[in-house]
Amino acid sequence: MSNQSDRQFNINQAIEFVCKNFLDNYLKTLYSHRILNNDNIIEVHGQRKKEDSAGFILIRILINEENGEVLIPNIFVPLEDRGNNVGLGLLKMIFLISDRLSYNVCLVDLVDSFYDKMLQRGALQTELYDALQIVESTDLS
Repeated sequence: MSNQSDRQFNINQAIEFVCKNFLDNYLKTLYSHRILNNDNIIEVHGQRKKEDSAGFILIRILINEENGEVLIPNIFVPLEDRGNNVGLGLLKMIFLISDRLSYNVCLVDLVDSFYDKMLQRGALQTELYDALQIVESTDLS
């Protein structure tokens, strides 16, 4: 296996491991959930209650091996679960493992309100209009 393949395997497996372990208690509160890891895309899906007609994607993570980036275009915590550090805590864990493996973490395709919130928390602007980079000084507590 090439060095680039090893690096890809490591980041995919590391982020999947972080998602499973950090979210373990939260996922047990849901009616159903699944974690998908396909090539360069990791997704955590959930369904809050049995009677909910549709589930939700808690997080979608895209790994850009060529540029050493972990891109997060989707993060959604249901209203009743907010304030439990699920979203920001998960972002922090993903940042820590990605940074250790020399990947940058960027939130992309952000809605204005989340963009403003994360900017206030110290995420850095990028050249892209709707993207911010998570850095060590970003407040993810």
